[in-house]
Amino acid sequence: MLGVFYSVKMADILTSQAEESLGQVARNAAIYLDGSIRDMDRLSIKVAHSPLIRSTFLEYEKAPDNVSRYKLKTEIISQINYLIGPEHPVSQVNLYTRNNRSTGGGYYNMLRDEPASTKPWYDDAVNAKGDRILSLPIQNIWLRVPETTISLVRAYYSQESEWIGFIEVEQLMGVIFEYFAHAITEIEQVAAWSVIDSSDRLIYSEGPDINKDVEKNLISVSYQAPYSGFILTVSGLRQEVMRPLRIYWVEMGFIWTFLAILSALVSFILSRRIARPIGALNRQITDADFSIPSQEGRLESGITELESLNKAFGAMKGRWQKSASDLVEAQKHESEARLQALQAKMNPHFMYNTLTNIGIMSQEGRSADAARACFDLTDMLRYIARDGSDLVPLEEEFLHLDRYLDLMRIRYEEDLEITQELDSNLHDILVPRLTLQPLAENVFKHGLAASPPWKLTLHSQRNTEGWKITITDEGPGFPPHILTPPHVLCHNPDQLPKRQGHGGREQQTSGLGLRGTIVRLKYLFGDQTLFRLERGAQGGAQIVLGVKGELPS
Repeated sequence: MLGVFYSVKMADILTSQAEESLGQVARNAAIYLDGSIRDMDRLSIKVAHSPLIRSTFLEYEKAPDNVSRYKLKTEIISQINYLIGPEHPVSQVNLYTRNNRSTGGGYYNMLRDEPASTKPWYDDAVNAKGDRILSLPIQNIWLRVPETTISLVRAYYSQESEWIGFIEVEQLMGVIFEYFAHAITEIEQVAAWSVIDSSDRLIYSEGPDINKDVEKNLISVSYQAPYSGFILTVSGLRQEVMRPLRIYWVEMGFIWTFLAILSALVSFILSRRIARPIGALNRQITDADFSIPSQEGRLESGITELESLNKAFGAMKGRWQKSASDLVEAQKHESEARLQALQAKMNPHFMYNTLTNIGIMSQEGRSADAARACFDLTDMLRYIARDGSDLVPLEEEFLHLDRYLDLMRIRYEEDLEITQELDSNLHDILVPRLTLQPLAENVFKHGLAASPPWKLTLHSQRNTEGWKITITDEGPGFPPHILTPPHVLCHNPDQLPKRQGHGGREQQTSGLGLRGTIVRLKYLFGDQTLFRLERGAQGGAQIVLGVKGELPS
């Protein structure tokens, strides 16, 4: 009866997991989609707040002749291409004046005027009254190879808040919906996609046409992307989604048949005078202490097969002990190598963004901020590259983290609020170098999905029960599948699931992420290591790390 109950319960679990897998695919697609839209929005904000582009644009709008207009247009194109950068997170940025002039840079240079009023997004942009809008897909004929693009448009204002035109950021449909096409070809359960906007307009579809006959064989899950507001619907063939359940029932049929045959066979054998030798062998196996060197002994059963099994068990015990010793030694060398490798890495996109910000601040005359950023970056690189012990006092880690957060303050300005409540009693505790910065990077990578201001809280505490550091943001929080039980994380960090990145650009990890932090703390503090992924009291993600009990000597 217990076996039947277990089988039915497992069937229910597999059914729920099969449907949840489609939901997870939809959530991953929403994360990727929002990442692309967020890149477009960030670049539009950079253009909108660039004093250099704004002043050149105002001169261009009032230029009295074609020669002046052409010269100013080429200057704007150059400034836009500089902001876009060599990695091209978007395909094109265009500016439109109120008097039907336009210019833009990116994949192509817009040298011919195109009035904003001729654009399909014009009415929506006017009615948005300054908010960003996302256009329907259009065929862009100005690219070298015409492709379908989506535009993010927002009104362009002067420093005195006077409306002076529009900013349009274009992105290729193939980039925005790359994950969707990948899912159709690579994920067996996924058969079709559809994406609609808040006005129920179809933005994207992939897969075969779904009629009533096909629809009966489909399982569909919808999910709304939090940043873009698009509603994603993923459909999978029922027979593919439920395949694990069918396989489970087939396997259970074989298992129950096998167990029935095996039970009859064992009952027959036990009736033939081997129950006692098997019991003796079972006691040897059950009471075996693998920490004691193996000593071969006879079972004295009088049965050759059982004696061979006893001998094989002794040999297996010896091999296990040797393998365990070799594994411990290998893990030690692996951990040492991993520590050296982790210390040597630094996120190239962080370097690129920091240097870009320094360049922009220099152009805008913010020499004090640019110098401050340079000194912060120099101190960070010196801290990472210095020779000596891999263990440093927490006080130095907090100083290094503060330089990193200072760069983030310069980058996000008033949109970023950082609160630090640090216990000075922790300053003398030794930890692996570069323990805290990867956790802060995790916040800026995954915790900025909500509208600004973005809040980050750093809290540390030491008491008789040990010490801990808590880093909290107010972003979307960890998805349920990543909230692994704490004891699993500390004993086997590879059980931690990976979080989906946003397009492989700024969101790529530097190699010093959650896994690396757990491995290094576990290597130093052993089973006293404390590491948890939680939901914050106000929502968002919360990471807790530290040591339980007395500190090891």
